[in-house]
Amino acid sequence: MAFADRAAFFVEDTVAVGAQVALSVPDAQHIAVLRLGLGERVGLRDGVGGTASGTLVRLGRKNALVEVDQATQVAPARPIHLLVPVADRDRMLWLAEKAAELNVTSWRPVLWQRSRSVSPRGDGPTFRSKVRSRMIAALLQSRSAWLPEIFPEATIDRAIAAAPEGNRVVLDASGTPFRGVELAEPVVIAVGPEGGFEAAELAELAAAGFSARSIGASILRFETAAIAGVSVALSMLQSRHSGAKSMADDSENCIFCRIVRGDIPADIVATSAEAVAFRDLDPKAPVHVLVIPKKHIGSLDDSPDPAVLGEVLALATTVARTEGLGGGYRVVFNTGPDGGQTVGHLHAHVLGGRHMAWPPG
Repeated sequence: MAFADRAAFFVEDTVAVGAQVALSVPDAQHIAVLRLGLGERVGLRDGVGGTASGTLVRLGRKNALVEVDQATQVAPARPIHLLVPVADRDRMLWLAEKAAELNVTSWRPVLWQRSRSVSPRGDGPTFRSKVRSRMIAALLQSRSAWLPEIFPEATIDRAIAAAPEGNRVVLDASGTPFRGVELAEPVVIAVGPEGGFEAAELAELAAAGFSARSIGASILRFETAAIAGVSVALSMLQSRHSGAKSMADDSENCIFCRIVRGDIPADIVATSAEAVAFRDLDPKAPVHVLVIPKKHIGSLDDSPDPAVLGEVLALATTVARTEGLGGGYRVVFNTGPDGGQTVGHLHAHVLGGRHMAWPPG
C-alpha cells in the first residue's frame, strides 16, 4: 500500500487504524517548519514493518496529534546482516544511513585489530544512539519500513558467534568474485577496517565458514566496500527469487551448460556418458563437488529422465569413492528458490571430509 504523505515521522509503537498518535516535540517543530496545517496528511513508521498514514487533527508549538486511517505491515527485506568495522565516526555514520536505505537487516560493529588505532572512532552507547538517529532519518527519507537491528560493538569471536548461519562472506580483494556464486538467505557480510584484516582474523573467519569474496580489483574504503557488497548480495538474491525459472529455460546462457560445452573452465573431477562432476568454486566442506547432467534440465521439478537422474547419482558415488569419503558423505539437490537453488540447471552437491550436522538448515 502506498501512502501519499507530505512528510513521515518515526514512532516507537506500532499503530492501528483509528488510533490517535501524539508526535514528539521535535516532530511538532518540524511540522511547523514544513508549514503543514490541520487536515494535512502525514506518514508514520515504526521501524519494524509498520507503516501508517493519517490526518493532523491537532497542532501546537510543542505538540501534534495524528489520527490514523490507513495502516499496513510490510514484509522484511532479504536478510542481509552487516559486520562493519569500528572506524572513523563520520564515515560510520554515513554508512549507517546507507545501510538503512538498503534495508540491511542488522548492523554489528566489530573491533578488528586495526580498529584499535583509529581516533576518533565510533563506539560506545552515545555513538550507538547517533547511529540509530541517522538510520531513522534515512528510513523516513527513503520511505522504508524496517530499521536495521543495531548491536553493540563486539570482538571478532563474539561477532562470529552471534552471526546467523547461512552464506557467510568476508569482503577481501584476494577472494573469488562475489557475483556469480550460489547465494541463499540469510547472508552475513563482514567488512574490514582501513588497512585490511590481519592474517589471523581472516583465518578465524574462514574457520567459521566465511568465504573470501572480491567485488573488484580496487582496494575500497570500508564504507564503499560495504555498500557495494550489500548491493551485489541484494541483486543476487532478487535474481534468485524472480529469475530462477527463466534461467532454467535458457540453456544457451546457462553457466553449467557452458561448462559442459567447454566455454567456461572448471576443475573436472569425473565424467560419464550423461553427467559431469566438477569442484564447487564456493566449497562448504573440504570436499564439495557438483554433479550435473550434460543435458539441460532445470531442476527435479522438470521431471528428469530417470535414467539420466540415475547416472547423476551413480557419478556422485564414484566421486565419493575417488575423493576418499569412506567415512560418509552427503548428496544434496537444491530445488527452486526456497530450496536454495540459484543456478537453473539440475545439480547434486557431493559434500564430505567433515562431520555433517543435522538438520542442514
